[in-house]
Amino acid sequence: MPLRLLTALILCLPAWSLAAVLVTAVEGDARREGQPLAAFATLEPGQAGQLPAGASIRLADTERARQGRWEGPATLRIDAGGIRAEGRQTERNALPGAIRAALLRAPANLAKVAELDDDLPSRLISARLTQARQQYQRWRTQFAADDVAPELYLLDVQLAARDGLGIQATLAEMARRQPHNTQLARLSAHMVSLNLAMSPGDPGAQLEVKPLLTP
Repeated sequence: MPLRLLTALILCLPAWSLAAVLVTAVEGDARREGQPLAAFATLEPGQAGQLPAGASIRLADTERARQGRWEGPATLRIDAGGIRAEGRQTERNALPGAIRAALLRAPANLAKVAELDDDLPSRLISARLTQARQQYQRWRTQFAADDVAPELYLLDVQLAARDGLGIQATLAEMARRQPHNTQLARLSAHMVSLNLAMSPGDPGAQLEVKPLLTP
């Protein structure tokens, strides 16, 4: 088959490999095909979201490492070019590589939090966690107050390290920043219910503190 014809056929194929767009914040009655659209859902290529007046949504296009926020009334469609919006965009920002990677894992990470139990070490102290928190604090100043992308980055590192109290604190902060997000409220309450043991630890050491065992 001639190369020119093969190239033309490839260009005409549906964009099945396109990455989904992640919803990172919703206020109001956002909809997808008539059904409620919540934070941390995904919009697949070919799908669209609708916002009535007074609603807003923040979308992370992880394939292009960028994020935006729109206010209703608006319609947002996902296609080969990314997010196509008919409505008012109020924010636009680039996503650092580590945040982009964390957003790709965010739905799976939140599902992991729901499955954590009381055998989780309460505190893991390490240079990696210290660096991640310092980076989080720098990014926190660069994102909107209700944008939890920096927290999702920190949570990604804490989950990999199994830092129980760190995960608990990060979920509490996310729930505080998005008070209408019922998923975050449930996950934060779940982490509190584990009753993880408190320990100051040694800042220079790497250690695990197991939960206290009751007779």
